[in-house]
Amino acid sequence: MTKSENKKRILSLCLVLLCLALLTGPCCIDTMTQKTEFRDSIDYKYQNFMVLFYSAAIVVGILAIKTAHSVKFMPGIVWGYVGVGISVFIFLAMLFLFALHVPHRKYYRLFVMQNLSSATQYYCEQNKGHLPNAQTWCDQLLKSFEKVEDYSLGTLAGKGDSYDGEKISDFAFNINLDGYKISEIERKTVLLFTAELGWNQNGTSDLLPPTGYPGLWPFVKSGYYFIFIGPDSTFTVEFIKDSKVDSLNWTPSK
Repeated sequence: MTKSENKKRILSLCLVLLCLALLTGPCCIDTMTQKTEFRDSIDYKYQNFMVLFYSAAIVVGILAIKTAHSVKFMPGIVWGYVGVGISVFIFLAMLFLFALHVPHRKYYRLFVMQNLSSATQYYCEQNKGHLPNAQTWCDQLLKSFEKVEDYSLGTLAGKGDSYDGEKISDFAFNINLDGYKISEIERKTVLLFTAELGWNQNGTSDLLPPTGYPGLWPFVKSGYYFIFIGPDSTFTVEFIKDSKVDSLNWTPSK
């Protein structure tokens, strides 16, 4: 056995070990972070890391097989195929789960926002077109919800009716619209938008979470959910990409 062949054998074993290490990487990250409260968008970032880890594992495994084949080193060939096989299986299974899971999460969020939009519309109809006060909008809408069987606190908080026994909402009210009637506000003005967990939150774009919700697939640009003033004193729900948030209208003037 020449020195060159010996080096290739060692290299193939190192590549196999690296392939197996990449396979366990996402599990280690999950173990370290499972006690941390994650927003949906951060969960999706973790899924993007998984795509990178398993893609790299497939490439490294193929290199290990190729290197081991060049010197007919059977342990390297066998373990290389094992690593690539596991990587490909997990990668395909993960993409299949993404195809089912990601759209469901996005459409569920849209469903929650639609409910919130409808409940806000109901409140305005019962109060001569006036929007709820920015400082107490959650409380006012919750009181309005009690009159509508289909709505609950869960509409305000996508994660359930309570969080550690406290009222929560991951939405905020545009402070610039405080005290206005719907008819006095220009169309396509932001009314409600996604924010960190809180209650009666009000402000403008500074309350947007640092990381937006994901698009429909890994690596698709993330964004935020907004409720806008629509035509004829109605509301519309839209998903706006990060790059377009700065161009939104936050002031009520017509």
